[in-house]
Amino acid sequence: MLLRNSLVLVVGLGLAGQEIGTLLEGIQRRVPGAGGAAGVGHVRDVNSVLSYWSRPGVWAGGDRRYLDRSYSYLNAMQAYAANDPALAIAVASAYRQMALIQEPYAREASLAAYAASAQLYSRWVGVHPGLRSQLSWLSGRAYGLAGVVPAWGAAYYVKPLEGFDALKANAQPQAVAPPPEMVAWPEGVQGPAELQDRFMTAATTVLTTHLAAQPVKESVAALGQTLHPDTAKGLGMMQSMMELARSQVMAGKFEEARESVSRAEAYAKRAGKALGL
Repeated sequence: MLLRNSLVLVVGLGLAGQEIGTLLEGIQRRVPGAGGAAGVGHVRDVNSVLSYWSRPGVWAGGDRRYLDRSYSYLNAMQAYAANDPALAIAVASAYRQMALIQEPYAREASLAAYAASAQLYSRWVGVHPGLRSQLSWLSGRAYGLAGVVPAWGAAYYVKPLEGFDALKANAQPQAVAPPPEMVAWPEGVQGPAELQDRFMTAATTVLTTHLAAQPVKESVAALGQTLHPDTAKGLGMMQSMMELARSQVMAGKFEEARESVSRAEAYAKRAGKALGL
């Protein structure tokens, strides 16, 4: 089942306080039962949790009720992510964000969340090599917390360049927006099966590229810089092409949607190459 429009509206308007509880009650009812399978809607559900925990100042220590409920939900979805790269990446990204916000307040919980994120990313790094940058970023954060490179990050940890800390200390950091959500096939629309498969493959590629680019963007932002304009444009265009394809599918313009999907894939490939993915 795909995410209900009302739930999308709640996320879009912004969640505050116990409203995350209402969100979790809704999406936890949609966790597949025994023998069930997760689908695109569950990717959107996980991304709605990610969107909430990406809000500035959403948690500053203290009451863990909603954090722990979010963990329970993500743990339940792990079972369905083994053969679903889009779902695995979404769950890993949510773990990553929850680890990040806990760093100043709950060191061990943060390290555990980074490890859970890395476990999911590592399953798909062979298929999506760009995820190596995510794993490198995770191992660096874990090293900063624990003082040692975690066993799961040994193959991905990259020692900062000499003088990096000095440059960072003297820089004016730039704000970095969270990566956009995955573009989903529109609910209730029946289209060619081949196009649906291509659409979801491209949407996963675009999401993977965004997530792989995120630590690169954060690194250059910490130095007060931004990505090269052509690279930034490519990241924006691949997302725009997927959103256009979705609109075209909703209008029944399947041939045009195919062209937009192809363009999205081309922009993603170009952006990935520029980022060294």
